[in-house]
Amino acid sequence: MRAAVLMLVLAGLLRADFEYESRLEMTGAGVIHSAAAHYIKGSRMATISKAHATIVNLDNGSVVEIDFSKKTFISTDVSKIKPAVAGAAFDVSERLGGSKNIGILTAREHLAAANGPPGLARLFIDYWTITPPGAAEMQDFRRRMAARLGYACAFGLEDAVRIQPDLSPALEQAGKVLAESAEVPAEILIRIGSAELAPGAPSSEPAGIAGRVGGLVHHGRHASKEDEPGLIAKLVLHLDHFSAAPAEEAKFAIPPGFKEIKNR
Repeated sequence: MRAAVLMLVLAGLLRADFEYESRLEMTGAGVIHSAAAHYIKGSRMATISKAHATIVNLDNGSVVEIDFSKKTFISTDVSKIKPAVAGAAFDVSERLGGSKNIGILTAREHLAAANGPPGLARLFIDYWTITPPGAAEMQDFRRRMAARLGYACAFGLEDAVRIQPDLSPALEQAGKVLAESAEVPAEILIRIGSAELAPGAPSSEPAGIAGRVGGLVHHGRHASKEDEPGLIAKLVLHLDHFSAAPAEEAKFAIPPGFKEIKNR
């Protein structure tokens, strides 16, 4: 009896609901300014912005794209939308940087560097990790999602892949680095460039936002260096407003009256 109860409790922990918000900015090879709310419930994830929503179901292998303005949706099997990433070997090294407070949590800085193929010779990832409610479950979900849709998609970089496919190998590698962390990457700076691109120094600035988990990411010492030699693209991704509150079932439902567009 006790064993059965324990199994139910563990299953509940592994299936815990959680949510967070994200903001992505990209400059260089393309320009992106996007924001979304993410809701995870069991093996489902709903990513909702003002214009559209994406609902991923890892159990049945489906992805539903909803267009709020057109009141339409498209359902696709994940095997048909996994990004095609050209084989590219990256030699990755990583070290710890400093620490700071993000809201009430202590964040640790990680500095990863990777040498890749000639066109994407240098990849630098400066990211800060925290342990908000549901951290382990969130990272586990992302890894499972990466197995179906790729690491770039699992870590919120799919828009960058979509508008600049040539960056796909580097962004996929960046996602792999983030997936290896046991904690949640909350502030992420990714720099992609040629062999001329130099590594950045560890950030030493204190967090600019207090009183909440997350906050605006500071861009470290690269904030005004859009013209630095060798830089192809820079991405800044920050996550905040983490919560382990139950996710509403309505977040994963197609709105009433929306018309399905058949995927050819």
